[in-house]
Amino acid sequence: MAIKTFKRYELKYILDTSQYKAVLEEIAPYVNADEYCIGGKTYNLFNIYYDTEDYSIIRHSVSKPPFKEKLRLRSYYENPNADDKVFIELKKKADGCVNKRRVKMRYDDAIEFLKTGEFNKNGDYMHDMVAHEIQHFLKSHTVQPKVLIAYERAAYFLKSDKKIRITFDTNVRGGPVYAGLAGTIPLLDDGFYLMEIKVNDHIPLPIVKILSQNKIFRRGFSKYGAYYTNNIFMPKGTKQNAAVY
Repeated sequence: MAIKTFKRYELKYILDTSQYKAVLEEIAPYVNADEYCIGGKTYNLFNIYYDTEDYSIIRHSVSKPPFKEKLRLRSYYENPNADDKVFIELKKKADGCVNKRRVKMRYDDAIEFLKTGEFNKNGDYMHDMVAHEIQHFLKSHTVQPKVLIAYERAAYFLKSDKKIRITFDTNVRGGPVYAGLAGTIPLLDDGFYLMEIKVNDHIPLPIVKILSQNKIFRRGFSKYGAYYTNNIFMPKGTKQNAAVY
């Protein structure tokens, strides 16, 4: 199993098509494409969020508490095979800082871990530590796969600092897990993009200038929060995009 941990700020912005094109052109001298953006193309991400029967985890999250956490299964495949590698990710957010802990497993092993709370130790300290954190979450919350969130992503990192990433998500959609991708609905209007700048401390000045010149300002947005707020919490006819800071 491979493990990665992240501790950073994830700053979010909603861009229209003209802003997206302008930003993409203007950041080009400062960034390189992510390894998954082969030939400059987007790639697909499929996330299954785990929650309690009554959605207590996301209900807590959208209430804007000082601390919140979410558990999800992330894959680059719509229908992973048993041996395909996937990620189990535990995202914690405290006072605006995101700490993401994740383990990489075979799909079958990941599903078994999420179902039973048991995993195979391999003696690696970091592996066991992260897996134990996820295990503790599973013991503290009776969760099940609830919501599928899928989208297309273009990702870049700064040439001067690879820890700074800029991502653009489009065709963002969500729906109940049991309905699969066919049961998802749009979470952003056509022609809009969710941009995220992921940094450890501050945004480099050239990027700040690009945002300012194109009148782009921060706006909190949670994909899972938007789906829950618009389709589960809100009655029909009163839907609105969920701003979750």
